Amino acid sequence: MKGEIEKEHEGYSFNFMPLLDAIFLLTIFFILTITVQEEEKILPMNLPLSDQPELTKIENALIIEIHKSGNFYIKNEVVEESELEEKIESIYSQGGKEVILVRSEQGVDIQKVMRLTDTARKLGIEKISFAVKEIE
Repeated sequence: MKGEIEKEHEGYSFNFMPLLDAIFLLTIFFILTITVQEEEKILPMNLPLSDQPELTKIENALIIEIHKSGNFYIKNEVVEESELEEKIESIYSQGGKEVILVRSEQGVDIQKVMRLTDTARKLGIEKISFAVKEIE
C-alpha cells in the first residue's frame, strides 16, 4: 500500500520558473510605470541663473499677479479665473501693451500659471515674462 501511494505522487511536479518569470515581469512593469508617472508631474524648465537678471521695461507690460490664495490681480483688482480671458482681451484691444509680466508668489499652484499662459496664447499674445528674485 505504501508503494502504491508513492507511485501516484511520482508523476506530479511543480515548476516554479514560469511563476518567477511572471513575478519578475510584473515587478519591472510596476517600477517603470511609477517612474513614468513621476516624470509627467514635473514640468521641465531650464531657468537661467544670473547675479544680475536682465530687466524688462515694465511700462509696456501688463502685470498679472497670482497670490497663494489662487486669486489673480490685474491693476490691483481681483479678477476671477473665469473673467481672466475677457479682462486681458479688453486691455490688449485698447493697445499700448506688448508683454504680459507674471508675478506669482512662491508656492502658487503651477496649474494656475499654466492656465494664465494658455489663456494669453489663446488670445495671440506670445510675449510672456515671469518676474523672479535676484539670486543673492
